[in-house]
Formats: sequence, structure tokens, C-alpha cells
Amino acid sequence: MNVIAHHGVLDIRTGHRVTSVSWTLRGVSVATDRGTVEADRAVITLPLGVLQRGAVEFSPELPAAKVRAIQALGMGTLNKPYLRFPKSFWPAKYDWLEYLSSERGRWCEWIGGFERYAKQLILLGFNAGRFGADIEAGEASSVDSPSTVHGAYESGQDAAEAVLARNGSDRT
Repeated sequence: MNVIAHHGVLDIRTGHRVTSVSWTLRGVSVATDRGTVEADRAVITLPLGVLQRGAVEFSPELPAAKVRAIQALGMGTLNKPYLRFPKSFWPAKYDWLEYLSSERGRWCEWIGGFERYAKQLILLGFNAGRFGADIEAGEASSVDSPSTVHGAYESGQDAAEAVLARNGSDRT
């Protein structure tokens, strides 16, 4: 259990996969993959996709107006590749690197500066819109994403390690 803060009666937990929420005038019961939490009150944050899939059972059921509102909301895909490099080839004085491709819809924002905190040469990219969705669906390679860095800096090199956060298919 990850308890972020415990001050008096404040108990903040993260990383729990909620499966059901039951409440009455006497309190709330939240069932998770790590057990059940009982409390007088609870603030529960859930990803929109989880709510739209009906992955959490509510008792009593959510009001119809709230269900309609949840179903009417839209969201796009934002994929985030983390690339670790053996040496830096980007300007150390900039934390944000922007790239616009000549190919429509291919753009990327990169965040650097991690070497100050993680002591590693890491770039974090943001790929959104159609390009992000194509990466998520496997129709574009995450290798295309580093190529935007290479396109911006001719001295670009292959990443020593790459990790892609697949936000659109994340079930938590």
C-alpha cells in the first residue's frame, strides 16, 4: 500500500486498482486489488477510460446523468517515450526541445534536464494526435519518435534504452 500522507485522519493511497465502490449514509467501502478500504468518506480518482469501460462497479449505481456525461467525454492518446542516451547531443541549456516534421501530424516535444536529477541522459517525448495513436496501435514504431530528435539534431545517436508508456491501453 502506498500511503502518501497520513496526517490526523487524512490517508492518501495511490496505485490501487479499484474494482468497486459502495456507499451509504454511514460510510464508503472501496474494494481494490490490494484489499478493501472502509472510511467515513473517500475521494477516488479514476481514469476516464476506466469509467467509460464500466470497470468499476458502483453501489448504488451512478446517476444516469453522470453516466451520460462520462460517456460523452472524449480523450486522445498521448504516448511518452523515455529515451536514455550514452552521451548528450542536445543543448544542455534547454529543458524543452520542440520538433515539427515536414510530414503533417508528426511533431514531438522533448523534455531534457533529467541528468540534473536522475544523473542519466534521458529525453522524455510527447507524441499526441494521430502519431501518438499510430504508435499505440502498433502502426508506427516508437523508433519513429526518436527519429524526430535525430531530425532536429544531425549529431543524433541511437538511444541506449527506450521505454514507451502506452497510456491509451493502460488498464489502471
